Amino acid sequence: MLYEGVPEDRMVKLLQIALKCIYKSADARPTMSQVAEMIHSLKEEEDRWKTLFICYTDDLGPKEKADALIKRAELSLGVGKRRRRVDQAIEDLTEAMKIGERSGKGLGLLGECYEWKGMIEEARRAYEEAIEVDGSMDLVRERLKGLREAAKRRRRGEEDLDKGFRAASWRYMKLELSTQRPGKVEVIIELSYEVQFVSKVGESSVEFGYITWENNENQVKSPVVFMWEGSN
Repeated sequence: MLYEGVPEDRMVKLLQIALKCIYKSADARPTMSQVAEMIHSLKEEEDRWKTLFICYTDDLGPKEKADALIKRAELSLGVGKRRRRVDQAIEDLTEAMKIGERSGKGLGLLGECYEWKGMIEEARRAYEEAIEVDGSMDLVRERLKGLREAAKRRRRGEEDLDKGFRAASWRYMKLELSTQRPGKVEVIIELSYEVQFVSKVGESSVEFGYITWENNENQVKSPVVFMWEGSN
């Protein structure tokens, strides 16, 4: 994609590099002049479409207006994904879904906008709805697959970390039992799970929370370092 604020000659060079990766045969690659022409055409088409939309929007029926909003969003995203453009595209696409029939293309673009903004759950729902409307959208299907695989990786990481915390809790429970000495003031170790922040993270340990040491007179808090198998 092209970005606003980038000099046009720089955009041409970047796009040419990208196209070399797409086209294995040098003969099939567009020339620099063809790439520049593509950029100019896309910008001109976007400008023409915006002008037509402003002039004729009141004369359009619900379906035609929805199609026009989707087209405007598509052209805007094609020229470059910047926050202002993406936010405007979301407005156009959301409005299009309200006034017209559900569109697989529009929902796919909406999911792409949400994904760009980091709104993963909203992107997933938009992609799923797009496929429900139009099952032939292979690119949307690939994007949805990528989101699901990323979610699985995150869950596996969270599960591994949770296992480490449970193992560490058991160690500290054993420590609690070993510090109770008959005939003396009982020392109680209390683990707190009200985590305010994570201060240090290592390969096999993480420091957070605190241990509370209590007796009849004092209460002292000290940091907890959770360690699991493989730690020193």
